Amino acid sequence: MRTLAAIWRAPLVSTFLFWLAALVILLLSAMASSVVPSAYKSLAWGLPASLALYALARWFALRRTLAVPDAGLRHDRRTIARLGAGLAIGVATYGVTLGTNALLFGPIRFAVAAEPDMSAALIFFGGLAATVLMEELAFRSFAFWNSIAVLGGIGGQLLVALAFALLHIGYGWPLETVLLGVLPSAVLFGAAAYVSRSLALPFGVHFGVVCGRTISGESGNNLILAMDTSGVDAGMAAAFAPYVSAAVPLLVAVILFCLYRKRAA
Repeated sequence: MRTLAAIWRAPLVSTFLFWLAALVILLLSAMASSVVPSAYKSLAWGLPASLALYALARWFALRRTLAVPDAGLRHDRRTIARLGAGLAIGVATYGVTLGTNALLFGPIRFAVAAEPDMSAALIFFGGLAATVLMEELAFRSFAFWNSIAVLGGIGGQLLVALAFALLHIGYGWPLETVLLGVLPSAVLFGAAAYVSRSLALPFGVHFGVVCGRTISGESGNNLILAMDTSGVDAGMAAAFAPYVSAAVPLLVAVILFCLYRKRAA
């Protein structure tokens, strides 16, 4: 028993144990969601997983003697403001990425979807919010702050960003998309968590980015808008657009850190 207690107290072991338990929660919730209609799968996956992950993060934070606010689970009168700021940052990040691609590789046009289905859109965005919250609880709550406490700001950020990228490889995402899309975004989400010491800001940023992709039609859902890239130089875009998608969130992360340091000075 003493050996087990010593292992539990090892600085990074609890982070990996948390991720192991989180992975089990994600898998079980995904299996349970497979029996519901396809339109509700994301909701059925994300909501139960988020509730379980929230409880898990609180339990780990208390076991490791971290105060719950220091595990990113703080709720106060500024939570709504942080959420709104995060949404604005996320949408702006996506907008700058899209605008830069349009300037460099050719015009991108949009048209209202032929038959916008608002009820389907609401269900879809609800599921999107649930899965984003699920991922933020898994990576920007206890695991994030415990890693920061052990490895410092840069080391903890890198560890969590790499773990977040590995999860998306497990989802089956292409390696290039993970390296040039998911990994830089993870750095941005981590920066938002670090400067705010809460989950609301990184959740808002994450949700804002994926909402932007969905509303614009880039994700292929065409729920609200349809994206027309016929005027884009396909060869140039294929070669260089992924690097734009990596550079913009990294630049926003640097801006957030600079503003945080200026405020703290």
